[in-house]
Amino acid sequence: MERFQQNRRIILIALLAMVLVCLVAVLIYNVFVAGGGQDVASEPPTATPVATEEVEEVDTPTPEGMTPTPTRVISGELAEDDEDETAEEGTAEPTTESTTEPTATPTASSSGSTSSTSGTSSSTTGDFSGSTRVVEVEVEEMGIEEILENGGFEEGFNDDGIGVSWQGFGTDGAVVNFTSESAISFVESGESAQRISIDKAVEPDQYGGIYQKVDATPGQVYTLTIKGQIRSGFGSVDASSYGYRVQYAIDYDGGENWRAIPAEEWMELPWDEQGFDANEFTFSESTVQVTPTSDTMTVFIRGWNKWADQTLGEYTFDSLSLVGPVTRTTTITRTETAPAMTSTGGESGGTTGTSSSSSSSEDELVDGALPVTGTEDTVFMQDGRFWGALFVVILLILGAVYQAKWSWSRSNR
Repeated sequence: MERFQQNRRIILIALLAMVLVCLVAVLIYNVFVAGGGQDVASEPPTATPVATEEVEEVDTPTPEGMTPTPTRVISGELAEDDEDETAEEGTAEPTTESTTEPTATPTASSSGSTSSTSGTSSSTTGDFSGSTRVVEVEVEEMGIEEILENGGFEEGFNDDGIGVSWQGFGTDGAVVNFTSESAISFVESGESAQRISIDKAVEPDQYGGIYQKVDATPGQVYTLTIKGQIRSGFGSVDASSYGYRVQYAIDYDGGENWRAIPAEEWMELPWDEQGFDANEFTFSESTVQVTPTSDTMTVFIRGWNKWADQTLGEYTFDSLSLVGPVTRTTTITRTETAPAMTSTGGESGGTTGTSSSSSSSEDELVDGALPVTGTEDTVFMQDGRFWGALFVVILLILGAVYQAKWSWSRSNR
């Protein structure tokens, strides 16, 4: 029995020794044989540029021991001008010159027109900097602005005495005149104002007024401000029995026929009358809020001689205002910088050799090379797993030797 146990220990020691010898043999093979016997490329092959519209397969020399991944080429459509130019100058084809090693620098491929010069063709190096371009962009902005034109009557008057940008109207039962005011007493601000005179009214309800059509934004609130004077021979509303009045109306459909506005929609302003011989003249002011229902509306303002008498009535208007939200479309110019490109898209940069290429707006998309397998060596001298296994084997051998020695000593006692 003791002899059988000694033989078993000897067999175990022999097996462990054989494992140790195998590990040492593998180490020696990788360090001295496999490590210096092959030259394996450490860089992946480059993506092959394609100059035509069709997808072509290009055979790229692959060093021994490498497993390259094929490159997918996405080709865009050529513009008509580029097709004509390509037809005249010819399609560039890759030349099979002596190339021993693949380059690791990705190259940009374009589907635009290609111009060639005589000499040796060489590859185009990709430009990885972002390109810039100037573009015009329309921007809509809303602000609170004055939308009446020539509301202060400082831009002049037409030949008929009506302020520029305004239109006039009046009845036939009286003499209606339009003139410009310049006297300081009859001008609220600036140097001019609009006067409307209604005289010799042989019939009641004689009118003379002005109107202006403006653009507006439906549903928004606008503020209408009217400033003016009423002058008559009576000098007061009590003396004339409110015979000289000022009214305004809004046509929310943008109509320009003052007679089409119903009588109840004409709003009377609570202004007093002033006599022609007054020592001092003042301006009355009224402010109202209006909300348009369409994208245009028309503002009407008129003087009204109520009674059938031939007494003169003068109506002066100045500093008319209609303020509200206005949407303006402005065009701004800005410079855009395209993101930096790698191996796809982008404008081709500097070239080497004597041939050059220019990229169009539609560039071909060429995928970059994917990682290549089988290009790295496993160095067992730097592998911690190898040294850990070797250490365990040595411990096992030492333990077996110690156990055998201890058993041998015990059997000889």
